[in-house]
Amino acid sequence: DVHVIQNVYGGYTNSSEKKLESNSVVIKNGTIDQSVIGAYTPRGVAKANSVTIEGGTIGKDVRGSYAEG
Repeated sequence: DVHVIQNVYGGYTNSSEKKLESNSVVIKNGTIDQSVIGAYTPRGVAKANSVTIEGGTIGKDVRGSYAEG
């Protein structure tokens, strides 16, 4: 099994001019110590992203989209 110690993202941008749409993450097994996020942006727009968990262990948050801006 895979062991990931950092966050897993389906999409990421630091640009306030870009949109993150229709990104996805599928976890079928293994261990993720941190969060699993379909799309993350500290400044832009994230919508219609997804995370599918079919097995394994996630240490923190599971989010389809996360935007701070």
